Amino acid sequence: MPRIMLEAPTPAAFIDTHLLPRLERHDDGGTDLDNGVWLTLADMLAEDAALLRDVHTAMVAGGDPAKAVANYFAGWVAGYLAEVVGFVWVTADAGVVVDETVRWRLHSEGYPDRIDVSRCRVVVRDTHPWAGCAGVDDLPTRDDVRRQTTEALVAFLTPFIETCRTLAKVGRNALWAEVADGLATATALAAHIDAGEGIPRVQELLDADGMPWRKRPKLWTAEGRCGPMVVVQKGGCCLAYTGGDDDHDHEDEEHRLYVERFPKIEGQPAYCATCSFREPHDVEARQVFWSDLMERKNQAVCH
Repeated sequence: MPRIMLEAPTPAAFIDTHLLPRLERHDDGGTDLDNGVWLTLADMLAEDAALLRDVHTAMVAGGDPAKAVANYFAGWVAGYLAEVVGFVWVTADAGVVVDETVRWRLHSEGYPDRIDVSRCRVVVRDTHPWAGCAGVDDLPTRDDVRRQTTEALVAFLTPFIETCRTLAKVGRNALWAEVADGLATATALAAHIDAGEGIPRVQELLDADGMPWRKRPKLWTAEGRCGPMVVVQKGGCCLAYTGGDDDHDHEDEEHRLYVERFPKIEGQPAYCATCSFREPHDVEARQVFWSDLMERKNQAVCH
């Protein structure tokens, strides 16, 4: 049985101690979870997904390509949830069985900056330390845990992915790739995750039977400031490079240093640091550099 990388006596304690601090990197540092607008998947899909359609229309009117925005939605909502499920699987050796209680908190700019899975059922092997805890189901094998975890994730997200398909001329493969890529990021920028163990654990979810993603991300290890780290190269593409220039490159010191190290080249697409269109050595150099910047910023202690 794989070892548990991040210890906690209960799922609730794991969320408070390990998951919430990780999710803080998506917001502007606010810790009051009662602030902001919280939405369920049902809220997003209500009235023929009126909310999604309004946001999509506004973003396209602002200059974002229609297909790119549909992919953004898949990454922001579905990929983000997949990352959370993957993080719990990798670090706690437990499965989150997502359901209608999942909530996303909207940032003022319109994208989700927090996610809440605290009311979802958790599944573990009957030998796991959480076996017998409230809200936890004990299963006989680890394969059973994986199957319930992945099947619930796909079943829950399918209506959302199908809705995204109606927003622009974008296919299922491209949208589900954002979910698979989200799973892969479960190990990203996390010095406490053993890279050698983290990658095969993510692959267990990516390679599960019956999954709808045909494109899969690539993961490998590289040497960062705090030792071996996981590098992720997406299997799909969010199409962000098809939009306009990013006006926020120099919004803080870390972004300024990144752009200084990896300047934009006139006439070449501005692919993301994880993009499938980049060469692997370029993907690695960018992610190691950014990870090192974040470690210095947070004054992480390397073990």
